[in-house]
Amino acid sequence: MVPDLKTWMHFAATYDAKANNNQLKVYVDGVESGASTRPGKVAATGNPVEIGRWGGGSFFVGIIDEAAIFNVALEDKDLQTIMEKGLKVTLGGGAAVSSKDKLTTAWGEIKRR
Repeated sequence: MVPDLKTWMHFAATYDAKANNNQLKVYVDGVESGASTRPGKVAATGNPVEIGRWGGGSFFVGIIDEAAIFNVALEDKDLQTIMEKGLKVTLGGGAAVSSKDKLTTAWGEIKRR
């Protein structure tokens, strides 16, 4: 699926090594859009985690917002909630990085005065 230019979409993927089949599921805008069997365990490597890049080659063209990696395969209802409310509200936390005393925050305060 290729979205229209300037169209927001929610994309999520889950992997459950314990599932009998369809361990990998892909969701677009909260709806399961594909599934496949990928037997085997997730293995730790020395490679960095890359979001927005496929296999060290092609790059995603667009803006990625609210990227997260969980240590469990989320349920459909969890993905739906994240899509509708965002990660911050769903997880009940504040911003991942505090903006207090950061240059952009300080500059914004100076301009506001």
